Amino acid sequence: MNILAIDQGASSGWSLWVNSKPCKWGEANGPRQCADVIQLVGNLTVDENGVSRVLVVYEDHSGMRMMGQAKKGGRKFGTSAATLLGMGRAHGWWEALLALVEHDPRAVVKVDPRQWKSKVLGNGNLNREDAIRAAQRHAEALGAVLPGPDEAVATVMAHWATLAPEAIEAWERAYGPKARKRKGAA
Repeated sequence: MNILAIDQGASSGWSLWVNSKPCKWGEANGPRQCADVIQLVGNLTVDENGVSRVLVVYEDHSGMRMMGQAKKGGRKFGTSAATLLGMGRAHGWWEALLALVEHDPRAVVKVDPRQWKSKVLGNGNLNREDAIRAAQRHAEALGAVLPGPDEAVATVMAHWATLAPEAIEAWERAYGPKARKRKGAA
């Protein structure tokens, strides 16, 4: 399974796994660098028929609360409006670029941060800072050399995809034997 995991933000960490193993990772700042990543992914994930096959994994930010809207123990917490806007803008870049290369939308999975943290790091309730530190240690153990915080998170999300039934099912829907038969019948 080939996986492109994206920790979307104003600076998007990404991690590409080829044949379920870490291959390349980095950071993309802006649409031009996102486009360069999509081109790299296409070059490294082409099958025998010349088709790029890759499962794209995004963090699902739909449940995030804006700063000041959520309260816990009497104190306000949440994500700043600027951060939410940056994540939304980056998500739009990635989605537009994937549409341009006609990426199969069945091969896209969104994961709640608590899911990948729980499955791979063992604790779904880690705060962002602790999750980053744990993700960096985990990514280094997988062979990622000095990953930055965003690349480390993306690498752990890609590892989650190799373990999560919903990600494996999405891969099969898009690229498995039944998917090839459906495409051939069209």
